[in-house]
Amino acid sequence: VTNQRSSTARSTLQVQVAPTIQPIPDRTLVEGDTLFISCNVLSSPVLSEQGLDIFFGNTPLTLSLSTPFHFPNVLQETIASLTVPSVSVANNEGVYVCWAEKDLVTGRAIVNETFTVTINIAPRIQEVRALGSASARPYLECEVRARPLPTISWLGPNGEQVVSGTQETFTILHTGPGPHAMFVTTSILQMNRDAVPSDLGNYTCNATNSIGADQKSAKLTSDSIHVNNCQEASYCAVNRSIANSECLNKPGPLEACICLPGYGPDNICADIDECSLRTHNCSRGTCVNTNGSFTCGPDMPKGTELGLTIVGVVAGSLVFTLLVVLTCALRTRNRSRRIERYAGTDSAAGGSKVNAAYSVSTETVTMSGVNVQHHAEEEPDQIHVSWNLYSCDD
Repeated sequence: VTNQRSSTARSTLQVQVAPTIQPIPDRTLVEGDTLFISCNVLSSPVLSEQGLDIFFGNTPLTLSLSTPFHFPNVLQETIASLTVPSVSVANNEGVYVCWAEKDLVTGRAIVNETFTVTINIAPRIQEVRALGSASARPYLECEVRARPLPTISWLGPNGEQVVSGTQETFTILHTGPGPHAMFVTTSILQMNRDAVPSDLGNYTCNATNSIGADQKSAKLTSDSIHVNNCQEASYCAVNRSIANSECLNKPGPLEACICLPGYGPDNICADIDECSLRTHNCSRGTCVNTNGSFTCGPDMPKGTELGLTIVGVVAGSLVFTLLVVLTCALRTRNRSRRIERYAGTDSAAGGSKVNAAYSVSTETVTMSGVNVQHHAEEEPDQIHVSWNLYSCDD
């Protein structure tokens, strides 16, 4: 500026520009990473340390300020930077605010820019537990902390992946994280039947997401659960060295080995010697003990002698009866002849036939259980008496 007196005067013109914050994108990190925050502010004049802050929630953070270049009356860039090592969801995830303020002739200018820091979590299996009791079917529980939600699978003792389903041995249930679960997902491997010996061993829980993977195992043992050993047919013979038995599932650490017929007692199942114990059904001196049974020798079993005795008595009675019948017939015939002789022709009368009067009487008495018949014939001149040791009607 030149005045009329040809004198020169200089003055400084300061242009004030309200601060502006360059956009800050949201950040996604993995738990354990380092967070670097940069808040770039353009203003004129340059901001002081008191005019620039970064807040996490309501808490101001310790910053490091820098001004890459500084020219008077030109927009100045002020950079506020922050480094946070080993971030965690609990301590570092949330909304951040870059805050800038400047006193101007027109008043105080305040601006802010917000951005969100999201922290993902690689799967971390916190615990795998094998649970159950003597009265309940066993199950395994796997707690996984992960973000995004993990895919969880199980490997059985044989190293093969466990198949889930109501018709399968296991059912796999997942419970997602609740509002206060800190991204913990629980996977439950529920057994759909009683455990058998082949089910025992290490079970491995595998968890994966886009960030990483983790696995951990737990051992299912018979110490805390009931194992139905009877589902293996050879359990008694192989595992307990008790042959000649059948397995009976029951609560408790051991199943019962019930002996087959001919063996005992239960859970020992040795051969029973029926011959020595006289529990056989053979006649005397004919029992031969065998493994689990016995055989009878050439003698007949008990009851045969009695049967033959009865048969002999019946046969003898029939023969005796037949003899009695024959004897009666013969006696009747002889008697007829005797009567005819006694009442025959009278030689003194010139050979003419004389019909002599006679009478017959019969008396039957019992002697020593045998019917004895007393037979008497009376004629005019003589009486004939006979005793017959049989019973026969004349």
